[in-house]
Amino acid sequence: MVFDCIKQSEHYELEYIRFNDIDRFSSDSAIDFWVFNYHPYAMADLDTSGLRRLSGRVFTIVLETLPEDPFALCPREHFDAYICLDPTLTADGRVYPFPRPLETPLAVLPSAPAGVPVIGSFGFPTVGKGFELVVDAVNREFDRAIVRINVPDGDFTGGTALLHGENYTDHLERLCRQAAKPGVQIDFTRKYLSKAELISWCAGNSLNCFLYTRQQPGLSATTDQAIVSGRPLAVSDNPTFRHIHAHIPPYPYWSLQDSLERSPPIVRELGSLWGPATFAKRFHALLQDFHLLPQADAPKAEKDPKPGSMALRTAEVLPVVLVVNHASQRCGIHEYGRNLADALSSSRSLTVHYCECDDAETLKTSVDRVRPDLLLLNYNPGTMPWFTAEVSSRYAGLPRVELRHEFAQNVDVPDDPRFSHHILPDPTLNLEGPRLFSCGRYVPYFTMRTPAPRIPTIGSFGFGTPNKGFDELILRVQHEFDEAIIRLNIPWNDVVDPEGRMAHATVERCRRLLFKDSIHLSITHDFLDREGILDWLSANTLNAFFYNGPNMLGISSVVDYALAVDRPLAVTMNPMFRHLRDVRPKIMADQLPLKQIIAAGTAGLVSLRNDWSPARYRQRLEDILLGILLKRQTGERDAPQASAPASPAKPERPAGQSEPAFNRVLDDMARAHYEPVVALMREKCPDLILRKIPRANVQQAFVLDTVLGILTGIGKTAAPRTLCVGSFEDTAAETLTALGWGVDKIDPAINTDLDGFMLLRSTHKESYDVIFSTSVIEHVADDGKFAENIAALLKLNGVAVLTLDFNDAYRPGARLPLVDERLYRIADLTDRLLPRMKGCQLIDTPQWDAPPDFDYEGCRYGFATLVVRKTDADPKSAADSAATMRVE
Repeated sequence: MVFDCIKQSEHYELEYIRFNDIDRFSSDSAIDFWVFNYHPYAMADLDTSGLRRLSGRVFTIVLETLPEDPFALCPREHFDAYICLDPTLTADGRVYPFPRPLETPLAVLPSAPAGVPVIGSFGFPTVGKGFELVVDAVNREFDRAIVRINVPDGDFTGGTALLHGENYTDHLERLCRQAAKPGVQIDFTRKYLSKAELISWCAGNSLNCFLYTRQQPGLSATTDQAIVSGRPLAVSDNPTFRHIHAHIPPYPYWSLQDSLERSPPIVRELGSLWGPATFAKRFHALLQDFHLLPQADAPKAEKDPKPGSMALRTAEVLPVVLVVNHASQRCGIHEYGRNLADALSSSRSLTVHYCECDDAETLKTSVDRVRPDLLLLNYNPGTMPWFTAEVSSRYAGLPRVELRHEFAQNVDVPDDPRFSHHILPDPTLNLEGPRLFSCGRYVPYFTMRTPAPRIPTIGSFGFGTPNKGFDELILRVQHEFDEAIIRLNIPWNDVVDPEGRMAHATVERCRRLLFKDSIHLSITHDFLDREGILDWLSANTLNAFFYNGPNMLGISSVVDYALAVDRPLAVTMNPMFRHLRDVRPKIMADQLPLKQIIAAGTAGLVSLRNDWSPARYRQRLEDILLGILLKRQTGERDAPQASAPASPAKPERPAGQSEPAFNRVLDDMARAHYEPVVALMREKCPDLILRKIPRANVQQAFVLDTVLGILTGIGKTAAPRTLCVGSFEDTAAETLTALGWGVDKIDPAINTDLDGFMLLRSTHKESYDVIFSTSVIEHVADDGKFAENIAALLKLNGVAVLTLDFNDAYRPGARLPLVDERLYRIADLTDRLLPRMKGCQLIDTPQWDAPPDFDYEGCRYGFATLVVRKTDADPKSAADSAATMRVE
């Protein structure tokens, strides 16, 4: 494809040769430059160190790169320049980031599938493609859908046939079919398609979706054909899609529905900017840099192949979080802290630092260096005894958030002055207070490499502390199997068993229980890092954990790792596995034979891997921590109540308030309240509302309901005058018109903006009874003038109704939706906008102190309302009302 992009040029002649023909041309002194398509596997016999002896410059295409590292599989010094097919890399004189070499986008798209949505994914049968996760994602969002999956055989797919003891594509198909809920149809094919056929195949889908979990260099080529097809696109947070993340937020930050509705214009622009013409310009610029093309002859290259009108703005100032862990390595709590920091390290909403501390002075050094906005402590009394109330008081000005590991279900965490908030990693919790949160579990991504064992192999691991049930497992395996291998890994624990006495006692007890000669027991004591334990677990037929202690607290982390490896899992009804009791097919060894659990496979575990993935775990932590920081900024003592992922709490109205406030944040309570209004808009403008984002419809519903109430109070006979500012495809304005209310409509896409409207001779100040504007002001550069003009147009007792993008934790310079000038904070409303609205007062006491709950283009914010009335009061009354609000 690279050759196809650069061959059509009047500035040079190219000849395409195969690797075996190099010697035939190596002595040709007329060659000005060479372009190798180097890969260490495909060109294993090539001695790259001698390429500089060739006449002319020597370049290579680099296909497989790591983030900011093009040399993972390519020698660093053997080529003059590196044509890296990774637009996220930084150019350094020899490294040239190139756009993806896409085909020319389809001039005319086939019609989108009508009726039932069609979600498509394709790829060779290699590990980590996430086809089953696509099925689960569809299960979550659609009652009825078709999932199309095409998995052709490939020449370089490795030994995947050995991973599950069967053809890997057969395994994938069965897993996807078993994971699909009723109403979700699986269309699984195995056709090898040409690029043109793949593009056509992608064009036949409502959405192309790729939820990779693999860990390997390079960017995925599957999205190339998907982009050329022009259809909506969804991708996971896997680094193989990092070139897409700069434009389309990954799943789950964007749901599949979000990607269906929002990604089409982005996909079209990527198809244009990553086309052959852009690639050729880049190549010409490279040749110019090496003086192979004269300056005048070289077409001007694009400085940045990223679509500048869409690229997410780089956050200059993000809240800083310091994750505090203890330093003892051989400890499950320590490992959890590492996982926690790893998950947050790729956050685009927080700047995260990690430190390991075994005393107060080390913590002070880290705090002084990082200057965090929040401390997140991976706390346990046995690992951080030094974090006393006195040490905590030194950081009283910061939120001090405890990640608590030992707790019982429905427990009320005692008031502890050392911590301002508590996060409990238990998805089953019924939360009781505003300082308690659940973040769910963390199941790491894993790329399987180990073949399935030939002999049934039952594995279990953990420290040698009491009640782990290793002895019961040995008896159970001998009862059910005539031949099997039992693998146990029982390391020492630096905190509770530093000398391994408990581990040795456990081993001796297990060995005494072995009575079948055909059952082999293998016991190791290695403390394995994350990749090591995942590899160990993947080598088993079944991973089983027989915990039996009646008063064991918290949730066990051993199953988090076991869930990651796509092997069957068996656990007991112990409280530490309470979050797995509803898995279907059942995995409870108290209730089912181990053979039956093995035969059921892993389809029942797919939804858990999706729900507790690193991306969702990170997203939940971001929501919690940003909510805490938001409350801190507004001066409130308690953080907002977060709901457990398994059972979200219903939103409640503020105490003493019978009806929703006019000046507020439109949350899920508002969405429920205004659902009848949304239904009315859907009835009056059905085609228009289909183009809207469902969770954002609450804005137009609020505006319509508020404006309609005002107009009804005035009455049609009084002929009230109404102005809509930003009327293009505004469902509230169109519904009012359909109901027979006259509305003056202005919008730069139709006639003029508000500034231009003020200059018209037909425009008169103090002439409107109602002015409304839905989510417009955040797009206006001079929002103060915008607010001033609205106030000037209102009659005495007239009302202005506005909605706006809002996040009180926003800081200037942080990332924004592409078309926004800003996100609003309470201070913006009270100190900037309201003073410009001369003669206007807030219509009621505002309630703007709510956490954001809407995600768009990788940004999290909410929708605030601003409703004012023009009164006889002193022109400073709007600012005075804002001051009153701050006091209250």
